[in-house]
Amino acid sequence: GGVGLGLAISRGIVEFLGGHLQCISAPGHGSRFYFMITVPQVPTTSRAAIATRKTTHVTLKQGKEFTALVVDDVKENREVLTKMLQAQGAEVKVVSSGIEALESLKEHIPNAAYLDIAMPEMDGLELLSQIRALPKKPDRFICVTASVLAVDKKSYLDQGFDEVIGKPITLEILRQSLL
Repeated sequence: GGVGLGLAISRGIVEFLGGHLQCISAPGHGSRFYFMITVPQVPTTSRAAIATRKTTHVTLKQGKEFTALVVDDVKENREVLTKMLQAQGAEVKVVSSGIEALESLKEHIPNAAYLDIAMPEMDGLELLSQIRALPKKPDRFICVTASVLAVDKKSYLDQGFDEVIGKPITLEILRQSLL
């Protein structure tokens, strides 16, 4: 499954790090992709500091309510985002399509809507347009997408999203959407 962006994204990351992605392929035998990059050596004292550093768990302030609507056609994506939001103290409603999202909004308006872009029947952009036309709507719209190129991000923001979160979702970026 997927939309075929993995190789393009990998190539972009490797080139950003100063390398070049290469491929050896033979029909019936598969393909092998490889690269080489030069990375600086981390001093031993830095490794020890990293190993002993404590991570902090930031959640919503006590008494602050945050509700979210998660819309994604892929079950695993919904589950990951839902668990991450709930771990931050958010109350989450989960649906698997744009049509279900519109029905859900008749009952409850969340603080934020996390909309997947690539969905069948009604994609995230069409869903955003339909929600924005409603008399009551969420305060914030967050685009969730595997397409995180700068030009795509700008396009999503220009079309009305308040924020763009790339997949895979990181906790730090997710926390910013809670503000």
